[in-house]
Amino acid sequence: MILSPHNLNPLKLARRSIACKLTPLFAQQCRFLNLYLTAKSGDTNNYKIKDFERYHDYAKPEDVKLDIWMEKPLKHEKRTTLADVLENYLKSGTLLTPLITKGSKVGSDGQYMLKELDISKEKGLNILPKKLVGLKGRGAKGVHFKTSVPAQHFMNTMLKSWHQLRVKNNMEFHIHLKNSMAEKDRTKFDAELNHPNAIHLRPDVLLKAMGDTEVETIISPWANHRSQCAFVLAPRGEVDLSSNLQMTKKANDIVVMRRKQTLLELDAQGAGIPMKWERKRIKAEQKNSPEYKTHAEKRNEAFAKIRATDPAIEPVIRRLSEKHTPASVLLSMADNYQAQQQTLSRLGQEDPELFKVVRKAVKPQDSPIVVRKKISEAQAKLREPGFREQFLYKEERSKVLREKWGKKKADVISKAALVKRVQSSPNSEGDFDGWSDSPRRENGEVRVRFVGKGD
Repeated sequence: MILSPHNLNPLKLARRSIACKLTPLFAQQCRFLNLYLTAKSGDTNNYKIKDFERYHDYAKPEDVKLDIWMEKPLKHEKRTTLADVLENYLKSGTLLTPLITKGSKVGSDGQYMLKELDISKEKGLNILPKKLVGLKGRGAKGVHFKTSVPAQHFMNTMLKSWHQLRVKNNMEFHIHLKNSMAEKDRTKFDAELNHPNAIHLRPDVLLKAMGDTEVETIISPWANHRSQCAFVLAPRGEVDLSSNLQMTKKANDIVVMRRKQTLLELDAQGAGIPMKWERKRIKAEQKNSPEYKTHAEKRNEAFAKIRATDPAIEPVIRRLSEKHTPASVLLSMADNYQAQQQTLSRLGQEDPELFKVVRKAVKPQDSPIVVRKKISEAQAKLREPGFREQFLYKEERSKVLREKWGKKKADVISKAALVKRVQSSPNSEGDFDGWSDSPRRENGEVRVRFVGKGD
């Protein structure tokens, strides 16, 4: 495990990020934080960890008041403290769930029911032992709950988690606020995590429900005081990784500090990318300038250029593009399509037979390189024995269908449907049996004919 960042060269990392047009400090902000993986591997490149710290602000169980209801028959048991519930009521396979009132998915404040999990129900849960599960390198199964999680979803997920822990899979729980905050606010964050409606999502309650004699907490709660709190439960015998995560956090802070300093040095030399606040200021100034154009305006200008070049290309590009496609990409698509059509046009004049084969394989969005590749593939196919005759036979058959019933219907009529249709047609001459089994060559051309029963 490498927790020390001393062997990292921040200057190289900064230059590499600049080459990719990303700032080293913010290039990976979109990465999801996995506590177990970060603690186990000592990953100092996940910048999500810099916002997290050990969370100690859950209310003491003795100070948490709640009403306990029994499930069958439904009756109010008593008003008590969470400490009493943990000691005398909760056990492995027993959940503390919100009491649901009629017409609501979320329980009333401080009203909870004790519900037994149907642990015999394992079929359909797709539970595999740890040694058979790759887990894609994460090392723990992730579970995400909002503080407003519906009670039924909570119970179904915890049933699956109970079985996962029994086959030695680690479980990482992320408790998200109902609405995340843009900035850290410890008071609001603590109030929502300790809300009377979120008692059943506390780590000590979930640990007791999963069976504290067989399961333990290997990473204590960590929070970013903005949107979520996370912790990891695992079967007993796993190594406690709380201290590892703390070491990784410190190493990550050093890496972030060094990269900030490297960016400032590069910026002083005129070689770096501006810091985030500077980029925001520049972007705001651009939006306020008279030359600034919205995404829709840029798209309209791009389509106007395409229309001026070739009006026939515009509907094709509109069909292939989406609303969020940038204007520069639209112009590139138009250039590609125009080059593709020119290539096919030249091919049609030089080799009509090859053109027919290529035309069926080429798609409007194919680049000139892809078109050339498909031309080579078509040339190879035409050299295969029997391919030319079979292809020409299908072309002639399609032509007959189009002449008889029109292109739209001809494209969907199969051979069997054609036989049935001609037999039932009042205009058909004689008894029709189908197509001839093999095309006939007359005067150097392949001919296809209808075959009657007498033929």
